[in-house]
Amino acid sequence: MSGTETAIESNFEDVVTDDFVSDNDADFEFVKITEREKENIASSCPYIQELFEITRLEILQPDAVRCAYASKELGLFHLFLRKSMFESIRKWTNEESERKGKNDISRGKFNAYVGLEIAMSIIRLNDISDFWCKSMFLGQSDFSNVMSRDDFESIRGSLKFYPKYDHDLASVDPLWHSRIMLEHFMKQSANIAVLRGVSSLDENTLRCKARTCARTFMKNKPTRYGIRFYVIVSWFEAYLHTFWDNGSGNKTGISPGAAYCRVFHDLRGVYNGKFDPRLVNPLQPSALLPSILHSLVNSKQY
Repeated sequence: MSGTETAIESNFEDVVTDDFVSDNDADFEFVKITEREKENIASSCPYIQELFEITRLEILQPDAVRCAYASKELGLFHLFLRKSMFESIRKWTNEESERKGKNDISRGKFNAYVGLEIAMSIIRLNDISDFWCKSMFLGQSDFSNVMSRDDFESIRGSLKFYPKYDHDLASVDPLWHSRIMLEHFMKQSANIAVLRGVSSLDENTLRCKARTCARTFMKNKPTRYGIRFYVIVSWFEAYLHTFWDNGSGNKTGISPGAAYCRVFHDLRGVYNGKFDPRLVNPLQPSALLPSILHSLVNSKQY
């Protein structure tokens, strides 16, 4: 296993980049560090002790978070994917379903479908049919109890994350169909909480078997084919603050930094070198990246 670590410092935050590459899946070992172990590590080095003291997660919408916890799992889900956005996706999916001559999808059935999709990401089988298989040692009875396989595949075949097809955009951006939802999720994550102090900038690969230019091949990774994202998470809470794709197959001519600023408009001045990143309010939802953007703007190294 090899690793590289890069630190980018500003007046109000340190961003630590950590990239691990492994040749074997068995090389990956997840270790949980207790609070006592964290204190021992911090006390052994003054610099680490200082980082521990300044690092925290600032909740920007405490009332919304409190209400979400009161509503349990569904409330937390809609904290990041708002009900209005969820209903828009269901509306676009119903339009496609109607075009194919199929019945409308009720709110309850659509919620069940999304729940099964999330469950499939946790319980991994080789094929969709395996989840409804009745053979010995195969299948998941919970799936068949919630929804039939025909209904599940019918909804998946009509699923849409966009209101209408845009040929010009689809020809240059392989992820054009998911941009609305990805940007919505990114904004919600940033609006809920802001990371202060030390954050981790890491890579995350979404396993993908689709024939798309957005897919990347990485022979030294456990997931060799997938859509690669760069994510920023808090050091302790592992809260995902923001993410963006690596731009594979993207021919729009828009750099990753400029694309990020299209989501968070208040960072345009920093990106264009017209605004000092030290003057950015650290409690702004988009305040985590000014130092990174400022350091990249001259070299354009993406």
